[in-house]
Amino acid sequence: MHRQTSYLFESTQVVKSLSSPVLSGCCLVCCSLLSGGELHAQSPQQPSLLKNSATVDDGLLPEERVNIAVYENCNRSVVHIATRSVAMESFQQLSLREGSGSGSVIDATGMILTNQHVIDGAKEISVSLYNGLSYPAALVGQDPETDVAILKIEAPAEQLIPMPWGSSQTLQVGQKIYAIGNPFGLERTMSTGMISSLNRQIPSHARRSMRSLIQIDAALNQGNSGGPLL
Repeated sequence: MHRQTSYLFESTQVVKSLSSPVLSGCCLVCCSLLSGGELHAQSPQQPSLLKNSATVDDGLLPEERVNIAVYENCNRSVVHIATRSVAMESFQQLSLREGSGSGSVIDATGMILTNQHVIDGAKEISVSLYNGLSYPAALVGQDPETDVAILKIEAPAEQLIPMPWGSSQTLQVGQKIYAIGNPFGLERTMSTGMISSLNRQIPSHARRSMRSLIQIDAALNQGNSGGPLL
C-alpha cells in the first residue's frame, strides 16, 4: 500500500478517503482520486460515458470501452505539479532541489487538490494543465496530518475542467479502480487495479494516525502522489 492520501472521483467524481468525510480527491499514492470501480448512474446534465454497446462494433471488449471512457472523461482534470526548494547541504552550502507530483482541478476558479507532501517545503510551485500550459501556484491551505493541500492558479476558466466529487460510502473490496497521475514525469498516465481493503490506518508525516484509508493494488510510482483515484 503506497503512502498516499486517497481521493475518490467517480468516473468524473472525487472523494476523500482520509479522516474527513467526503473529500478524498487528490491523490493517488498517498493521494489518489478514486472513483468507484463501476461507472455509476449519472445526472441528466452529464453526458453518458459509454456508447450503447449493442450498436458499437469497434473490436473493443466491454471492459476496454469502460477504461477508455474513464480516461477520456477524466484525464484533462489531472495536472502535473513541479516544485523547487532550497536545502542546506554539507559545509553550509545551499542546493536547489526539484520535485514533482500530481493533482486534480476541483473548480473553475483554479483550485487544485493534491497531497501535502508533494509541496512540503517548496519555495516555488508550478502547475501544468492538460494543454501544456503552466501557471505559478499559490498555497491556499494544507493539513500535514491528513496529507492534503489546496493550491490556486490564475488560469482562464475555459482551460479548467473540474473533477466532479463522488462518494466513498458505498465502496466494496474488489471494486475496480483507476489511477491517473504523472509517474516519473510521464503526464496523465493511467493504471488500473482494485480495492484491496477499506478502513486502513497508517502513520502520517506528522506522526499522527490517518484512518479510513483505501488500500489499492494499482501500480503507483513516484509522481503519482496527489493524483485522483477513480
